[in-house]
Amino acid sequence: MGETADRLLTVAGAAKFLTLAEQTIRNLTCKGRIPVLHIGRRCVYDREALLEWALAQTEPVNQSNARKKGNPS
Repeated sequence: MGETADRLLTVAGAAKFLTLAEQTIRNLTCKGRIPVLHIGRRCVYDREALLEWALAQTEPVNQSNARKKGNPS
């Protein structure tokens, strides 16, 4: 049971895990853009689902775009 408890996160835990503001997590939840589990009236977030979601949000850095923004590559 401890493993399951460590796997499920509150809004605060999800925000800390993703290094986002709690309000950002709430906004993404309301818009249906982030994976969430509804347990009764509570929203909880699965750590593994959040990681998969975050990795899917990444975009490859284009060499020409990086130079335009002043990032040497």
